[in-house]
Order: sequence, then C-alpha cells, then structure tokens
Amino acid sequence: MIDTINLNGKWILENDRTGATEATVPGDITNDLYRAGKITDPYFGLNHRQIGWIPREDFIYKKVFDAPKDFLGGEVLLEFDGIDVFSEIYLNGELLGKTENMFLKYTFSVGNMLKPKGNQLEVRMKSTLNEMDKFDCAGYMSIFNVPRVFVRKAQCHFGWDWAPDICGYGIWGDVRLKKVAKKRLLNVQVIADDKGNATFLATLNYSIRATVDILGKAIDGSATKCNGDKLIFTVYDCGTDGAIIAEGETAVTGRKNFRNFKIKDCELWWPNGYGEHPLYGYKVRLCENGEEISSVCGKFGFRKVELLTEPIDAELMGYKIRINGKDIFVKGSNWVPIECFTGTVKTEK
Repeated sequence: MIDTINLNGKWILENDRTGATEATVPGDITNDLYRAGKITDPYFGLNHRQIGWIPREDFIYKKVFDAPKDFLGGEVLLEFDGIDVFSEIYLNGELLGKTENMFLKYTFSVGNMLKPKGNQLEVRMKSTLNEMDKFDCAGYMSIFNVPRVFVRKAQCHFGWDWAPDICGYGIWGDVRLKKVAKKRLLNVQVIADDKGNATFLATLNYSIRATVDILGKAIDGSATKCNGDKLIFTVYDCGTDGAIIAEGETAVTGRKNFRNFKIKDCELWWPNGYGEHPLYGYKVRLCENGEEISSVCGKFGFRKVELLTEPIDAELMGYKIRINGKDIFVKGSNWVPIECFTGTVKTEK
C-alpha cells in the first residue's frame, strides 16, 4: 500500500515577465530560468549583475497531481521540507498557509481537500527583496546587506567575500504527500550521558488530557479518547546482531511522554581520533488496543559533552570542550556553501 507520494520533479513556473517555464523541485528559480535559456549563465563573468530583477519579481510554482482512493478523506499531510523564503501555498484554490522562514519544514493536513484527479497545487513566491524593504533597519549595521539580519534565510545569498550577490529563491526542499495514522508519534528525542543513562522523550500529535481555557475550565472535545494507548520503548545493542538490551512500556499520559533506561557497561561515543563511535538503536511504538499504529526508529550514542568557560586568571577566560571527562582539541576548517542556489546542491557534489 502506498503511503507517500513524491511531488518532486517537474513543475511549471509562471511570471508575467518570463511567461511559463519548466521548473525542477527541489531547485531554484534563477537556475530554472537559465536552463530554459531565458537568462545567461549567472556564474559566468559579471552576468550576475544583470539578474538582480529576479528576486524583485513574484513567481508561481504549479503542480497538478492525482490522489489514490485511500488518500481521499483520510489523514494526509502535505509536507514542504524547504521554501526560500516568503510564499503562500494553495491547494485546489484554498489557502493552506504562508511561509517566512527558509529553515522550517511546513506541514498541512489536506486529506479532506484532495480529489481523485487533477489536484492543483500552487506555491506563490513573494519577492524576497520587496518583503525585506518593509523592515525597519534604523540603527542597525551589517556587512554586505543590513536587512538580511531580519530574514530567516541563508545569509550568504546577499553576497559575501567568496560569493557574488545572487539571491537564492524558490522551493529548495522535497515536497510530498504522506498518509499517516490519525494518532501518531511526532518526534522522539534521546538524551544520553556517559554513565549509561538514556531518556526518551516522545511527543504525540494528540493529548488524552483536555486543554483548559484561561479560567482553568476544560474545553469540550479537546481531549482525544484513550483506548489503552501506550508507548513501548526498545533499545538495541550497538553490535552487529542488534540484540535487545532494554525494553519497557508506559501508558500515554499526555502529548509529551518519557521513559528512562540505565544501560550497564555501555560503550561510549568518542570524537574522531579519540576512540570509537558506537551507536545504539532504538524503536518507539505507539499502540492502541494492543496494536501498533505508529513508530519511530533511530540511533544514539552515550556521551557527555561540556563547554567549559572557567577563569584562567584575572584577565583571561578559558574555552574548552570536554567529552566524557576528557578535554578535546577541536579542529576543523571553514567550508563555504558549494552553491549560491541551495536547492540545486546534489549529494554527490
């Protein structure tokens, strides 16, 4: 049974100045226009100085798709992993929401809006620079570009010492439809230390406890019915056999739930050059009436990380990273982004 529909690939990009252009998602508007022969290579010579009008224009991404029968009327999410940056999203003519942060994932419930054939999805991109013109920058200072500090966007998109002033713009992340359980796990966070303690924090998309108003009165219909809802936490050994080394269950008590484990003789995770990097596996299952309805799997390591800023003398503060009780010499390099257009970066590059 299909539970995910990939909406990446070919889209249509529309603009009054450029007309209709075949676009690629994930991608970037400037790159799409170049591939379509509507602008010159923005990376060649000083061509980038001729395309400053692009982030001053509004564009519309369009996609038409069909939906399987079992997606209609069910619990279906439309997910955008990244939109750069200001946009309005419409499905079959209805506004789903707006975006104003390149770094956030945007998710919408659309099961009751889908049709068997010809669903029309639109992402109406709003000019990045025109929106930035609305910011009050009085009293602020920044190199290369002042308004950039107020927008949640890759800051190197406004020119840098290593890059031309080319403003990334478009749908830079994956887009998908996902059929999900009505009651489900949203997220699992693991907090582990160097003594074998591991805390699993499981967040659900519902609560069996009613929301209360400002007077402390329970709001009717705000609680989800509990049918023996419980969470089962399983921890797997970091070896090749993946044997179960700890397991426990707890009744669902609210939207956020947790379970603690103590793993004896755990293998510690160390940074490169200081030891091995063993990772333990885990699975958290949400069950209703004894049946699994949602699960989240992942890996984690046992370690303790400390940032020490202790005084060295009367005029000097220390700055040390300590992992598992050992001071670590932190070293590395400054690697700038490999593309001006975030959405065009390929894993192999």
